[in-house]
Amino acid sequence: MSNSNKVSIIFGGKSPEYSASLESFRHVREVVQSSPELDIDYIYYVNQDNKVAIVSHRPRDTLEDYLRRTDVMPYWMALGQMGARQTFVLNLLHGNYGEDGCIQGAASMMSIPGSFGPVLPASLAMSKYHMSRYVAKAHPSARMPRTLILSDGDIGIAHKRITDAFPEGDVVMKPNSLGASLFTQRFTMRREAVDAVRSNLAAILEYDRHALVQEYIAGDEYSVGCFQEHDVVTALPVVRIETADGFFGHAQKHRHGKVRETVVFEDDEVTRAIKRLSVDIFRDVGFRNMCRFDFIVTRNGDIVFLEANPIPGLMKNSIFPKMLAAIDLTLVDMVRQFQRNYFSEASRESFLEYSID
Repeated sequence: MSNSNKVSIIFGGKSPEYSASLESFRHVREVVQSSPELDIDYIYYVNQDNKVAIVSHRPRDTLEDYLRRTDVMPYWMALGQMGARQTFVLNLLHGNYGEDGCIQGAASMMSIPGSFGPVLPASLAMSKYHMSRYVAKAHPSARMPRTLILSDGDIGIAHKRITDAFPEGDVVMKPNSLGASLFTQRFTMRREAVDAVRSNLAAILEYDRHALVQEYIAGDEYSVGCFQEHDVVTALPVVRIETADGFFGHAQKHRHGKVRETVVFEDDEVTRAIKRLSVDIFRDVGFRNMCRFDFIVTRNGDIVFLEANPIPGLMKNSIFPKMLAAIDLTLVDMVRQFQRNYFSEASRESFLEYSID
């Protein structure tokens, strides 16, 4: 099989979203290795110490076989081998070091072919606060929730700061730069919530420099996936997200029966608007290959931007594979398109000599 039909996969990582990466890898590998269109070449497993095991793919190896590997090497050495092999690498690293600009910059410097994408959109999307501020300023049809930023010095006074900023109504507390809706909770700011608020904030700040407290916004939650085919960016069918209590947190996202996710096949005014907006954001920021955007649409029709996820979960029950399936695309089709995107991209010069007096 030619090198153009080969793909390597990198997964794991020193990240709170390590488990999500493992499950994305489990599903993607199962689908890809059952297809005659692609041949898996190497597996790059990044352990929780950021050391890398490089393993020639064998179909009989299990996920647990990779996790038990002790023959690991420093990251820089593994990057050198990836660059030397020149096999397209599918990036399934979630969160820190995987979708925050770190591996994107390293892959660019080492000329590693893959689905990594550029540094800027990854770095921007990693900060929910800064990504939302950009969208609200650059795209006035959307707004961001009223937001309070908390850090280490606020743990003891968090309840007061929150009640001062949001004197009435519920609030949502979440990390600024973690995914998978980790530590995302809704609070009614009563006196008895003081300990719960402080505890959740402390848990967030063990992993993240900042926590966000935002107004709770009632409305319909939607997820919009964008998929790139060369220069064409398409909004995939929208998924409407419904929960019993109108809140989509970590438990709702990752536990069976907690959420109803409905693919919207017939667009209305709302879904057409958020699809147009998603494509515009994708193009303006410079995302590559794919991205998933999350919104709430209020009962008054206001579009509220929540976040962008340039490496959405690709687990068996994840939203993005459902969007692809809705237009008869498989994960294999996705990977093949990512390869075509990379190898058809025009190269740019990186050195220009000029004189300085």
